[in-house]
Amino acid sequence: MSADFQKYLQSVCNAYHYWWSLYTITDVEGSKPVQPKSVASPFDFGLMVQTVQPQQQEKRETPEKTERLPVQEGLRKYSETHVLLVGRPGSGKSTALARLLLEEAENSVIASEAKRNVRQACPKDSAISPTTATPILVELRQYNTSVLELIQNFLLRHDPNLTFDSETLKTWLRQGQFLLLLDGLNELPNEDARRELKTFCQNYPHTPMIFTTRDLGVGGDLGIKKKLEMQPLTEEQMQEFVRAYLPEQGEEMLRRLGGRLREFGQTPLLLWMLCELFKITGNVPPNLGLVFRCFAQSYDGKIKDDVPVSGESRRWWQELLQHLAFAMMQAETPTELRVTIERQEAQAIFTKFLEGKVDYPASRAREWLEDLLKHHLIQIASNQQIEFRHQLLQEYYAAECLLQQLPKISNEKLKRDYLNYLKWTEPLALMLALVDKEAQAVRVVQLALNVDLMLGARLAGEVKEEFQEKTVGLVLGLEVNQRLKIELLGMTRSEQARSPLQQARDNRDYDNVYSLAEALSCIGDDQLMSELLEWEDKHTAEWNQAKFYEDYNNHILCERIASELENIESSDVVVLNLVKLLNDKNLINKKGSDQYLKPRNYQAQAVLGEELFNQTISFLLKALKHEDFRIRYHAALALGNIGSDAEACALFKIVEDENYFVRSGVVEALGRFRSYTVITPLIKALNDEKAFVRSRAAEAVSKFRDDKVINALIQASKDEKFFVRSNVVKALGKMHCKQVLEHLIKALNDENSDVRQSAVIALGELAEVNHSNQLITDALISALNDEESSICSSAIDVMKQIKKNRLIALEQIKKNRLINSVLYEESLVSSNPVQVEEVVESKFIPQMQNLLLVAIYEMKDLILEIQERCKFYNHKIFHSPPVEEEIKTKSETSKSSTYIIQRVGNLNTGDVNIHGNQIGTQHNQLNNKD
Repeated sequence: MSADFQKYLQSVCNAYHYWWSLYTITDVEGSKPVQPKSVASPFDFGLMVQTVQPQQQEKRETPEKTERLPVQEGLRKYSETHVLLVGRPGSGKSTALARLLLEEAENSVIASEAKRNVRQACPKDSAISPTTATPILVELRQYNTSVLELIQNFLLRHDPNLTFDSETLKTWLRQGQFLLLLDGLNELPNEDARRELKTFCQNYPHTPMIFTTRDLGVGGDLGIKKKLEMQPLTEEQMQEFVRAYLPEQGEEMLRRLGGRLREFGQTPLLLWMLCELFKITGNVPPNLGLVFRCFAQSYDGKIKDDVPVSGESRRWWQELLQHLAFAMMQAETPTELRVTIERQEAQAIFTKFLEGKVDYPASRAREWLEDLLKHHLIQIASNQQIEFRHQLLQEYYAAECLLQQLPKISNEKLKRDYLNYLKWTEPLALMLALVDKEAQAVRVVQLALNVDLMLGARLAGEVKEEFQEKTVGLVLGLEVNQRLKIELLGMTRSEQARSPLQQARDNRDYDNVYSLAEALSCIGDDQLMSELLEWEDKHTAEWNQAKFYEDYNNHILCERIASELENIESSDVVVLNLVKLLNDKNLINKKGSDQYLKPRNYQAQAVLGEELFNQTISFLLKALKHEDFRIRYHAALALGNIGSDAEACALFKIVEDENYFVRSGVVEALGRFRSYTVITPLIKALNDEKAFVRSRAAEAVSKFRDDKVINALIQASKDEKFFVRSNVVKALGKMHCKQVLEHLIKALNDENSDVRQSAVIALGELAEVNHSNQLITDALISALNDEESSICSSAIDVMKQIKKNRLIALEQIKKNRLINSVLYEESLVSSNPVQVEEVVESKFIPQMQNLLLVAIYEMKDLILEIQERCKFYNHKIFHSPPVEEEIKTKSETSKSSTYIIQRVGNLNTGDVNIHGNQIGTQHNQLNNKD
């Protein structure tokens, strides 16, 4: 195969020789080209990647070690399987693939020559890759019909004489003879393309594949397990590049940037744009939006002198590009955008825009489109479609177009058609940096917070610096729990968030130490973040010391038990002390995920050791026959705590002990065993002459779902003592079967309020497995009329729980119904992380803001993943009817929001209640121009 691909490989080597030029926007056609003097370039930043930890790991699973390594090294290390390279726009992902393409092509040429010439062995220190697979660059933004088509097009572009059919290509892929570099997972045109690509990956598992995508919130991950994340440039790397790219002006540029270097220069593309701007203008724009605006304007001026185009054409370029970018933000579905567009459609967009503005609009559109393709920031892609030279540029021009329309867009339309779609997030961020009126900026941020809290927090930090006191104040004024507020403040990345975050530190809000450290890192306060983490390390050390003392206490306990065992013949007081010692909490199994996998005596055996433990069990079995009822009672409880099922039989013999106190202890102990052999004596105890024993028996037997148990409990539900009936009713609820329902409903009318309260709780237990039983709901509704307010309150809580369970029971609800029900349910104020994770893993894609409000600790990453799959933030807004455009006059008024803005600097360190999902806003009639 290698001999057939020599021309292809050589063409790739020639085409990508200056791989670093992809960091820049190529010189326009007609300008005097500047040829680099050598391959050495200041763009060899030494970029790094870091392995991404899986979001959810098993509790007992050892976390993977995070690796940090040079990007090319990382890609080579994991390229034998499928790996996903994640990074911000402009962070160098595409350039990293281009460089890898060149190096692997060169290595393949060397390897092929070595194979052809047996006499000449490869030098041992040569940089030949471990694989000689032929590298192929696949630009996913050009996807049309299939991935195979993209592969074929790239091969033939570099060697038109290659001869192969689709079956041959599939055979090569099955054999793993290619290294596929698939660029722009987030730029695939639609969901069908993503599904086809995922199937492609599954069909060719032996073909090495490297994918790139924006941050994991955009484009999905195709289920690829190994992920590498592009690391931002360090301040030292930024400074080195600036000095190398601008040898005469670099120091002055760094001086003017000051602390903003970190904000503006973390990606190679943006750092290059800054350098270009400073080289031309000598100025540094104050924010990212103005960086793009100044760059676009300077690009126009850069070509005026040496490019033969008319002045009229140039005058329209900016607006034409803006309208083209805006049109490309629309695709077949409202959640998608386009990164390429047919030439004819682009021309039609220009024509429509120019109608009524110039003579001969169709002719001008065709002519000026040609000018832009030759001389500006759009180009013809390899599939003969038009694209912007970088997606960031497309988003900037779309932002400029949206900015012109912003005053005329109603609140509802802005939320529904722009803020709610993920595709508009980056353009909106750029647009906010260009908004000159504070009221307009605050309006957009408040609406964003109403759509999604994390979106609103992000945009609060994107407005002009002088507006951020109010926009960050909106975040600070949210009525949400403290940890969520800290996370949201960090998401603003605003200097205005520093003071409240530092106050949280000063107030010793260490319950949220990791959220606080992450938030401080986001706003650039690395020193304070380090102090917090050092405190956490100290806290962990103290915890380890506490564990040492626990072990020491266990040691003392062992010595005391051993000493008492040696002296048990001396007096009954010693025996009584010993049985009490054997009920020590340190001998009882600790609750955990594996508590049912270990024998009941696991903890005691671990603390006492095998020999002492066996002596203890023997002593307890003898103590069951002691004449002192207190010793018999404590011995029975101890066996229930630390004994295994083998010791349960010994308890059977004293379940009819003459002392009712001992009988109650035996019943409680039997309830702690898992063996169904204990059912018979427990059922018998339900008929004990003492109500105290019967009550204990009802509680103990509730752990066993058995027909005999159910029948016995139904009979016991008529007990004369209310506290017995109360425990019996609770036990019936845990049986999880329909036959107990009528008895629970009957218990709602019991004369005693404790029994009625237990009936409400039991109905909630039963509802866990009977989500759709209307009888349960009706019964609970009737309980709302109970004379006891506590019972009414319990009934309300149980009905909320039933609604939640109905929503997340995947096995009983069809996919579409689940999505539409869960996302729209406003009354849901809590969630089970495990069940929601199952929703995500099962590829159901619900998302709701209330889930974020109450479960930020476990759910933030899951919510982001759900939103990415939906490609919108808020389900209710997404499914709302379209907002008709309205032409408003000055006399018209519209419904606007009054903003509750907390002065930045005051952060409430306590928790507050959450009511619904409209946080911190009220609606009033305001003049439209506000």
